[in-house]
This record gives sequence, C-alpha cells and structure tokens, in this order.
Amino acid sequence: MSYEEKVIRYFKNKGPDNTDSTLELAKRRASELGIKDIVVASSHGNTARRALEVFKGFNLVVVTISMGFKEEGWTMDPSERDALVAMGAKVLTCTHALGDDVDSSFSG
Repeated sequence: MSYEEKVIRYFKNKGPDNTDSTLELAKRRASELGIKDIVVASSHGNTARRALEVFKGFNLVVVTISMGFKEEGWTMDPSERDALVAMGAKVLTCTHALGDDVDSSFSG
C-alpha cells in the first residue's frame, strides 16, 4: 500500500501572532513543491511586508481588500501600495466579485 503523510498545524488562537509561523510554513512547503509564485492577502501591507522578507527570490503577489471598503478605512492607501511595489511586490486591488454591486445586478 502506498500513501503520503502530511503534517497539519492548527493554531489555538486566531490573529496576527500567527502570521510569521504561517509564512514560514508556507515557504517551507512551497520550496518542497518547487512553487515560486506566492499570493498573500494584505489590507494595509503588514502581512505583505513580512512576506517580502520571508519569500525573497519568489514572485510575490499581494491581493488587497476591495476598494468597496474604502469608507471603512480598510483599503490600502497609495503610499502603502507604492512602498510594497518599490520592495518588489505586485499588488492587485479589484472589485469584490460577489459583492453588493454584482449581487444587486442579478437579484433585482
């Protein structure tokens, strides 16, 4: 019988305290699999900046929260975005595909 065994790590608590460990684990697995393209989510760039340090030599794409959340203050401002691009990240911001505008178009 042939099988493959994998390790799964569950964090006891949620939150940014897990970011470093998560990024390190992701880097280890990406390296094992030969993956060079990495996608991370980041609202204001904190996770993205740390990912840039951890994933040196990788192609890092940062996906921000939709611009629909600008009024709530959740979106990345231009200076945060420019800093990430200057550090070598590609930053993607787009509409929320299943957000209110799209939803209301189809629901009447």
